Amino acid sequence: MKPNLLSAAAALLLLGIPAVSSAQVKLSETKTTIPTYLVGNPETDPYFFTGRAYQGAAGHVYPYPIYDILTDERVDRDYKYLILENEYTQIGVLPEIGGRIFSAVDRQTGYNFFYRQHVIRPALIGMIGSWISGGVEWNVPHHHRASSTLNAGYELVENADGSKTVWV
Repeated sequence: MKPNLLSAAAALLLLGIPAVSSAQVKLSETKTTIPTYLVGNPETDPYFFTGRAYQGAAGHVYPYPIYDILTDERVDRDYKYLILENEYTQIGVLPEIGGRIFSAVDRQTGYNFFYRQHVIRPALIGMIGSWISGGVEWNVPHHHRASSTLNAGYELVENADGSKTVWV
């Protein structure tokens, strides 16, 4: 599936790091372990309309199920972790949690300039229930979009000019 123009522009703007030389830009896929509070199984039949207003939007969530059962069960969970970096910045993306930018570190100071969670603990704020704070989520077409905590497709690209791109 090809990304639409808006998501392509966002991915290039936020995740494309131009190369000074190809040796200075790194792109990798690894795993990271994050303590995670589990969400219960969703309703088996998706709702066409929930009847609730969601932060100014109607509750039209179809075809997504509702993830509104939160638990106190905490596990250490391994997530795919995409890393895009040069000598100045390291960007970490979690495709299994909506493709969110999970961390963005100034490599000169070690400062994480987006809030990085140290635990994944969903709240019932999202369009389909489950939502997590921290990092940057892809909010198209509405904030806390339906798939903000669902698995997102991604592609890692090494461009001819030496730059690297993470497509979400």
